[in-house]
Amino acid sequence: MVANGGGSFDLTGLFMQSSGGSTTTEINPGSAVLGVGDLGFTDDVWANSGSEGPGLIGPGSYGSGGTADPSSGISPDFVFYEGNVLLLPHGYVSGTAFSDSSTYTGATFSSLGLTSGTYTWTWDAGADSLVLNVPEPASLTLLGAGMLGLLAVRRSRAAARKG
Repeated sequence: MVANGGGSFDLTGLFMQSSGGSTTTEINPGSAVLGVGDLGFTDDVWANSGSEGPGLIGPGSYGSGGTADPSSGISPDFVFYEGNVLLLPHGYVSGTAFSDSSTYTGATFSSLGLTSGTYTWTWDAGADSLVLNVPEPASLTLLGAGMLGLLAVRRSRAAARKG
């Protein structure tokens, strides 16, 4: 399974709780830990700022699975911990664009304990958000069947042109 992330983080409504720590990129659906990137990074910890609204709010879980570390990944990294803490690369500048991924070799949504659905983490009174979409296994099968169908149509047209 490959998890991809991209976009930017607007840190309005959050404050830097600590800087220069070290963490690993992981997921834990049962505890609502969501991380994307390579295996570890030097981080800055961002948390709720009571003076600027409700701060970071996330789901209590997005499945029943436990902690899983990626087998590989591409930086930069981010991790949401239990719905109210955001870890970003040390020195991250609010609004800077990024693209990252994590690979879980030999894993599936089911083996990692992810439950299909849409899960949202918000901050800055809901003005900023991150959305996780976990597709239903049937949707993945349907997508695969559709891709095979397109391949079959493409091959039959090529054969008709040669004949």
